[in-house]
Amino acid sequence: MVGLVMRLVEWALPARPFERDDQREPEIRRRLLARTGHLIEVVSVMTPPFICGFAIVLWNQSPFRGLVTWALLVLGTAISCLLAVRQMNRSSLPTVPPVALVVAMAVSGSTWGSIPLVAMPDDPAYRALTGMLVFAPLAANAVFSASVPRLFWAFHLGVVITASIGYLRSGSATDLDTVLVLVYTIPFGAVISAIKMRHDEQGMYFALEHEATAAELSVSNEQLAVEASRDSLTGLSNRTDFTMRLEHAMATAEASTSQVGLLFIDLDHFKVVNDSLGHAAGDELLVEVANRILARLRPSDVLARLGGDEFTVLIPEVDGVDDVARIAERVLTAFDEPFDLQGRRHRMSASIGVACTGEQGLTSADLLRLADAALYQAKGEGRARTSVFDSSLRARLDDRLDDEAELRDAVANGEFTGWFQPIVDLTSGRVDAAEGLVRWVGPNGIRDAGSFIELAAELGLDIDLSAIVLDELHRLQVELRSIGAEIDLGFNLPPAHLLELLARFDGDADLSGITVEITETGVIADVERVVEHLLDIRRRGASVWLDDFGQGQSSMSLLTHLPLDAVKIDREFVTNVVTDITSQAIVSAIADIGHTLGYRVIAEGIETLAQADALRGLGVTHGQGFLFAAGLPGADFLALADQDFDFSETLGLVQRPGWRWLTRAQQPPFP
Repeated sequence: MVGLVMRLVEWALPARPFERDDQREPEIRRRLLARTGHLIEVVSVMTPPFICGFAIVLWNQSPFRGLVTWALLVLGTAISCLLAVRQMNRSSLPTVPPVALVVAMAVSGSTWGSIPLVAMPDDPAYRALTGMLVFAPLAANAVFSASVPRLFWAFHLGVVITASIGYLRSGSATDLDTVLVLVYTIPFGAVISAIKMRHDEQGMYFALEHEATAAELSVSNEQLAVEASRDSLTGLSNRTDFTMRLEHAMATAEASTSQVGLLFIDLDHFKVVNDSLGHAAGDELLVEVANRILARLRPSDVLARLGGDEFTVLIPEVDGVDDVARIAERVLTAFDEPFDLQGRRHRMSASIGVACTGEQGLTSADLLRLADAALYQAKGEGRARTSVFDSSLRARLDDRLDDEAELRDAVANGEFTGWFQPIVDLTSGRVDAAEGLVRWVGPNGIRDAGSFIELAAELGLDIDLSAIVLDELHRLQVELRSIGAEIDLGFNLPPAHLLELLARFDGDADLSGITVEITETGVIADVERVVEHLLDIRRRGASVWLDDFGQGQSSMSLLTHLPLDAVKIDREFVTNVVTDITSQAIVSAIADIGHTLGYRVIAEGIETLAQADALRGLGVTHGQGFLFAAGLPGADFLALADQDFDFSETLGLVQRPGWRWLTRAQQPPFP
């Protein structure tokens, strides 16, 4: 009957708001049983004071022996339920209640329901109390064990059957009504049990869902924390994690007499591996390098990959820089044996900068900067070696910092300006072009670009200097046109800043008379993009010259790829063109190729008439250099252009009495 009622109730209840999960079903049952067992423990502990209170009330109204018997039986069964739950909890928690607990609950229910059978009072008022002792356990059982049907029905049926027998024995009409009510508690109990079990299952299901989600989030957070502190390729500490470890080690060292050492490692010519064997081989090499270095470090040392082919090593608790240097030398032995890369043996070397916290007040950034400076020195001394940051390197670093500060201040104070060096037609002596040059006119005199241009590029100030020259060039161009002088003005422009600088002109402005000089070293990094930009500015009227031709490694191929109007021969070939047969052959070949492609051929760095004659004889049509003039301020260049100056006399093409052009000795001195 109970089973039939339960099936009817299940059919009448709405569908579960979740899909039954066969994998989670056992865990849901296990948890519901554990919670029910805990509630049974609570009820068992609360039973003695409850029974004592009712026993006192019924002491004089019920049969004494029967009342005592009932109370003792209830207490005994409560203890048996408590022991059965404890035994269940000590074993691996089952998904269904053990037989001992089911029997204990059935006996306990029968004992609670036996009070009408063994201790029925004669007074009708007190007979109602026995009804409370029957119906109250039924209600409590519905609350505490309805989620576990076997336990619920074991207790419920025990109370109903035993109490019904007791009430039927009295034969009174009231007691028969009570029996009828007890029988009706069976279907009501089925409904309550089904609803509560469904509700508790749902709650437990969502609790498991929450726990699973929380566990996944916890795992994800742990993985993110690891990924945030680890290099994805090598598994080493990354920059962020290494910086934190370095700061902690330095803070710990301050409280002791030990010091912290640092190695800054950079692979020599790593780009060759990527370019020749591919990035996969490069990654393979980085992983092997990391493993070899780790094998040569102490357990307390921390190896990190900062990015690319740069590694750092934190060496805590050292006595001084000598200890760090010895570890650095040991690390260098990791590169003694060649590396096997995709079936090919490849030798690789590394340069290492060494620094130590010997000075007070150093921060982690300071220590990294010192090690980086030592690394820079190691590379400058020939690579494949270690270099220790010492007092001499400190002096050079201080000088470098002073130079950086001075250069930045000079840019901010407007100490840079554009000067212009004439470009002469070697066949006529006429000036038909000029190159814009940047000059530093400061309190200490005039400095040419050779003294600061490399540092400016490293600091990212080269675009500012190019902009200064471009602005001065634009002003001079307007003034030259106003006096009718047709002189092209050009300047050397880094390809990376090409569009950014030319944007200073109007988008559709005519760039006729402007010459953009580019170097091959600045082009080869991205030839296709540079070509696209150069074609655009040529469509707007500008000319494109290739500067320092012959200095790089891919000049000949560039001549056919770039949209050029002229090529400038590097001064290295001009210097020895009079006496060196090789230089003569190279200059002649460049001139022939240039003329064939329709380019103007210009020689740089002409200092003597003999050089000019030799170049002219080899087919070079234009030149610039100290033989004619050094760079001139814009105002001076304009004044001389207004006199329609040329260098035919300097070249020995004509003799004009009383006319002498500026010689090199008369040019402004440059360091």
